[in-house]
Amino acid sequence: MRVQFGRDDSFLAWTSCLWICHNIPIALKEVLIEESTQHGQSHEGLAKGLFKYNSPSHVSWHENGSYYYQTDEGHRWNFQSSITQKGWNTLWHNHQENSFTVRELKSLAVSIISFAGCISLGS
Repeated sequence: MRVQFGRDDSFLAWTSCLWICHNIPIALKEVLIEESTQHGQSHEGLAKGLFKYNSPSHVSWHENGSYYYQTDEGHRWNFQSSITQKGWNTLWHNHQENSFTVRELKSLAVSIISFAGCISLGS
């Protein structure tokens, strides 16, 4: 079982087949629902579901709606700050030229999401 906590009582807990979350970005919740065969929401605001195939190996988010979602099959991200998105795209372009490994980029995602919140608050 893995658990990721965020601000404002947000969390995502998951196993190889089940997940439950509260107060995560809507776009990230939509990814979880898309990756699920079954899903539902309780009156307490908890959402839960059953993964179709692969559970994530890593999930990070920021209160501004940015997220990074990684499975063994691939990854998805949504950065709300345009400068963060531009930097991320540049990193992936450099990855294709063998400057960065996927593992290095996966580690950077957490830092980028944390930094994106600082940028978005100031802009």
